[in-house]
Amino acid sequence: MMYQNVFSLSSWFYFFGMFLFSFHVFAVPTTLTFQTKIYRPDNSLLDATNVNFRFTTVDPTGTCILYVEDFSNLNMSASTGLAVFNLGSGTKVFPVAAFTFTNLFNNLQASFTCQGGGTYSPSVVGTDNRKIIAQFNDGTSAGWQTLPAVDVNSVPFANYAGDSRKFAGYAASDFLRFAALPVCIGSDVLTFDGISMMCAPVGGSGADATAVTKGIIQVGTGLNVAAGLVSVAYGTTASTAAAGNDRRFTDSRAPSGAAGGDLTGTYPNPTLSTTAVAANSYGSATSVPTFTVDSKGRLTAAANLAIALPQSQVTNLTTDLAAKLPLAGGTMTGTLVNNTNSISTALAVTQAGAGYAATFVGGGVGIGTTTPNRNLSVFDATFPTIQVINSTTGSNAGDGSYFQQNGLDGLLVNQESANLIFGTNSAERVRIDTNGSVGIGTNAPSTFLEIEKSQNSTTALRIENPNVGTSAGVQLELAIGGTAGGSLGVSNPLSASFGVIAASDTYLFTTDDLAFAAGTSGVIKFGIGAIPDEKMRIQANGNVGIGITNPGTSLDVNGAANLRGLAAPAVSPAGQGRIYFDSTANKFKVSENSGGHAN
Repeated sequence: MMYQNVFSLSSWFYFFGMFLFSFHVFAVPTTLTFQTKIYRPDNSLLDATNVNFRFTTVDPTGTCILYVEDFSNLNMSASTGLAVFNLGSGTKVFPVAAFTFTNLFNNLQASFTCQGGGTYSPSVVGTDNRKIIAQFNDGTSAGWQTLPAVDVNSVPFANYAGDSRKFAGYAASDFLRFAALPVCIGSDVLTFDGISMMCAPVGGSGADATAVTKGIIQVGTGLNVAAGLVSVAYGTTASTAAAGNDRRFTDSRAPSGAAGGDLTGTYPNPTLSTTAVAANSYGSATSVPTFTVDSKGRLTAAANLAIALPQSQVTNLTTDLAAKLPLAGGTMTGTLVNNTNSISTALAVTQAGAGYAATFVGGGVGIGTTTPNRNLSVFDATFPTIQVINSTTGSNAGDGSYFQQNGLDGLLVNQESANLIFGTNSAERVRIDTNGSVGIGTNAPSTFLEIEKSQNSTTALRIENPNVGTSAGVQLELAIGGTAGGSLGVSNPLSASFGVIAASDTYLFTTDDLAFAAGTSGVIKFGIGAIPDEKMRIQANGNVGIGITNPGTSLDVNGAANLRGLAAPAVSPAGQGRIYFDSTANKFKVSENSGGHAN
């Protein structure tokens, strides 16, 4: 059988193709030949050296891919554009199971698996055909070219022409073939002895219904024949079939065989199946029996349960025992209430041996004392201690943190290699780190004491003496090796003294400018002594006085001023004057308004 069509592939190729079937001597095709000749748009033949082809077979609707095979790396340089393929002999891509190309065209198969999911069930009595889609790629930028699907109409019949030797799938050997049928007369019946057909009288040897090769229906044993129909003759007498409550069934035979269901053994004497309940006596003076019964009334479990009545099961028992403690070794649950709430009826909990006693009285708890003066009072003759631990710290005596009274001293100690933190309003305020450095406002102090506060104003450290006496003051002392080396202080403004930086080798240092400032009407004073004796001052107007407390000029010196010799400085700027002592000439020299120095 042959098919041919002309196809346009994008704007690159034109295709002329045909299908050919080759046949064996039994008219059962085993191969399917696909032949094609491919032209370029300029009518030149396809002559690429490496062309790949793919053939996809689908169902009549084109929605179920049934079979995919590839023919790779074809050299068509000398083919004059002609390519011939034996479909079914290429590299099978789908399905992966054992499945041949000719299996595709068997419409007697119940269903086929589709690539990507789903199934296709062909119509046995219909005209379901198949479609073949050809694709090729010659390695150019055009990529894969796809031809329109081609209907294959005769293949389902030709591929399975061998079925013409069968009937509904059965071979000829499955049927009876004879040259002639005998004509039976009277009450004879037609029989077959495995070799030939024959007539046999009813009840004769040839009509023996017990012989497996006869297949005879014998009338008169509960069967009736009328108008060619065989029917059952029911009744209650001989030669009739029994139905319903026929009295002939009563005690007709004893039951036999293996018992089932809830019975075990064999008939006629089966026994009840045993359960998991052991033969025993249940219940005693200290226990009550418990049983489990299934829906058929059988015991499936039995046990002894110790007698232990809950309080809720005894009238008034819960009320009577509410104020009672358990016996030794027992456990008490629920709320323990001391209704009197007075010292005289304190609730005490003691521990055998050398342990401590806990006393609950008047809203307070005492550990080691029967008279707690606070919500919690802890007493020990030497070192009363409250330890706080968790799953991270461990549970030994050297773990966690503790508060302890040591003589007259109170200790708050973190025994871990970690920080001791103080806070207010749910926020950290002060921290002592593992090195002993103290941070106020910072959680990472870099010096022994670091104070930090981020704000758009001055962050200050204030030391105040609320006493306003004339000798009152505030002073920050600096010491080395136990000896005071300097101090920074302020005195009462009512006294003659003032804020001081005092002692030997005391200095102020900054990596940038160093400023001294006083109030807008204040005075910056420099003096000597523990209560400084003023020697110099800077007035609010900028006048500097040495030895005088009311300088009237920019520099006012009360006493002799000594100028040492030095090299001549630069002349004065315009509008200014400059004076210096020339130690070589032993004369004062003056430069005026950018002029040279003169005696």
